[in-house]
Amino acid sequence: MNEKQAPAIEDAKKPYWQRTYKAPKPETLLGEIVVPDFSKGARKMAIRDTLLAGLRVHVAVQLFAREQGALPASAGDLVPKYLDAVPPDPFDGQPLRYARTASGYVVYSVGPDRKDGGAAERLDRDTEAGDIIVWPSGGVYRTKPDEARAREG
Repeated sequence: MNEKQAPAIEDAKKPYWQRTYKAPKPETLLGEIVVPDFSKGARKMAIRDTLLAGLRVHVAVQLFAREQGALPASAGDLVPKYLDAVPPDPFDGQPLRYARTASGYVVYSVGPDRKDGGAAERLDRDTEAGDIIVWPSGGVYRTKPDEARAREG
């Protein structure tokens, strides 16, 4: 490991929400083509981790509801019988969000923008803004208008 690699390696050991290292921009056009942007890979892994943790919460909610006959009031009600702890949100380190709704419940993450939108806005592929909604299912990303039109017709 050399001096230039050390900060990146140390930062990669931290949870996603604590990472601060920004890779220097390549100095040449060839460098921009050849050097991959690893931050996109880390973000994709954090999204994957969010989905896996969210599914654990969803299963715990279903088990709770089956045994208790009602949904839990909060995710904390799932601990310790159904979960050891509410899994942390990979994007801010706080417990994944769970909220009761008029039609059931929602499990979500604040997403890459780290702003809690109350599960009102799904993650947008282009801007990385919005929450990652794990449940109810229906996709993590907000549907683009052109994708919706293609499905309709």
